[in-house]
Amino acid sequence: MFKISTFLSKQKINLGLCAGQDDPIRPLDGGFMKIYKSIFMAMGSVLTVSLTAGLTLGLTLGLTSCSEVEFKGILAGSYSTNASEYFPQGFSEINFKQVDSFKNEVSLQLNVTQMGSDISSIDTKAIQISHGGVLIENFNLVKTSSKKDNIIDIAFVIDVTGTMSAFIEDAKGRIIKFIDASMKDGIRTRICISTFGDYTVKKCDRFFDNNPNDISTLAQTKELISEISSLRAFKGQAQDPGWPDFDENPMGAIVDVSKAPFRQDAQKFVILVTDAGFLYSPQNQGSIGTKAPSMPALAQAIKDSQITIFGITPMMSGYTSPLNGFPGIVEQSSGEHYLFQSVINGEVNLNQILNRIIDRVQTSFVVSYFVDDYKKIDPTLPIEFEDISIVIKDTPTQTTKVNDTKISATFPNGRPEFIQEWVIASNKVDPLSLEVWVNLRKLDPQEYLIDHGTLRIKVPPALSANIFVSYKFDDLSKNIRLKPVYLNRILNESDLEITLNGIPARDGDLLFERTIEQDLSVMILPAALKDNYYKVEENFGVYLEVSDPK
Repeated sequence: MFKISTFLSKQKINLGLCAGQDDPIRPLDGGFMKIYKSIFMAMGSVLTVSLTAGLTLGLTLGLTSCSEVEFKGILAGSYSTNASEYFPQGFSEINFKQVDSFKNEVSLQLNVTQMGSDISSIDTKAIQISHGGVLIENFNLVKTSSKKDNIIDIAFVIDVTGTMSAFIEDAKGRIIKFIDASMKDGIRTRICISTFGDYTVKKCDRFFDNNPNDISTLAQTKELISEISSLRAFKGQAQDPGWPDFDENPMGAIVDVSKAPFRQDAQKFVILVTDAGFLYSPQNQGSIGTKAPSMPALAQAIKDSQITIFGITPMMSGYTSPLNGFPGIVEQSSGEHYLFQSVINGEVNLNQILNRIIDRVQTSFVVSYFVDDYKKIDPTLPIEFEDISIVIKDTPTQTTKVNDTKISATFPNGRPEFIQEWVIASNKVDPLSLEVWVNLRKLDPQEYLIDHGTLRIKVPPALSANIFVSYKFDDLSKNIRLKPVYLNRILNESDLEITLNGIPARDGDLLFERTIEQDLSVMILPAALKDNYYKVEENFGVYLEVSDPK
């Protein structure tokens, strides 16, 4: 943290600057310095400068990287009793693409083994595909890891009832580190967050794109990290969404996430995390009654969405073994199971589980074909996935097994018209901040409509058009890119002095939690920023400073 103050008049301008890893602050000279707000919304490490117009000032500083999370305590192998962090305002951004063609492409994602081991190649002559009794002879085969635009969609479905606090605090840091590591490895992920108790608290209504080959998705990554950082367990009768039942409703959350906006061409993974059993109809409805889903309804949701579930749960029927005549959700979705208590005990961690998803993707294959190429298949009708089958013949020396098949289609409900409406957010968008670009042309506000968080472009964009949307939320607090600050495990929250933009933090505006390793985390609650008590607008964000007077 650098502070430079210069006084030439009674008028003083306070500016917050931030530099990226390879962006030293360049010399500032001349009579005027003009800095646009976008600078403040872009990055994370802070240089606070107080200066006035009319001064010639030469300044060259090299700042450290604008890292998304600075781990202190055991997560970093070092300890700190003081911390400071700047959380800037940010624009939300999202990209869409108009359909590439009206040909309906069907894709089958396969995990194939021979004698129990993954294989590196498949002979196309050994593949037999049938679509509603029609033999598919013209198809394309590619290994997933070699696809040019391989996308992994991951939905985290997390229990946020009171007993989950330690896991959630640990998970925040590990998910953020996974995002950073996957981007460095060139892996494109799209991630969304859903939470639940006896009901779904937050639905997975949009995915945040983390594309290592597209710098324009950086704003989405920052917003995702802020959303992850805001996760918390709710405690007490008044707040706990699981009150008064011991069992929660993860199965209802799975049904909800099955309807999330997964990309049709993505591999779809759900990571379900809970330490409890589950409500279900008709035997264990709890206080929510018929809102508890039945096993047949759950099985249909898994089948229709083609999701793969990685469960971090207790070992029990419905999760890991059959219930009411249906396999457990892990088996139904060809997923994997990890015992929740093993994660708490440190025998396995979330990073290892996330890496297993990467392994699954890297060793799978995609077979694709166009239904329009076959006269006996009507491309305007919905695709019936159960009518599609694939067989891979054994080799003369080895048995070949298809362990998992996920089927998707460009237009699963049949060939559509042009798309002209998109959901960009679940919260109300500030219409004055909204910018819409189609193929690098900025649209005039008269060319589109915004209703809460749904965008409608009056004239549908052409085939393959790229749509870029930038906006701020009507609620100021949702524009701040928050993240937790981790401190020494020996600290007590009552000993700390904490200010936000130099103003002592009010009671109830901060959340203190302990990670699995018992490090102390400090998080600004978004609700604390709604009334601008901490002068967020004037400072283009929030500067949090933690000190231990002792």
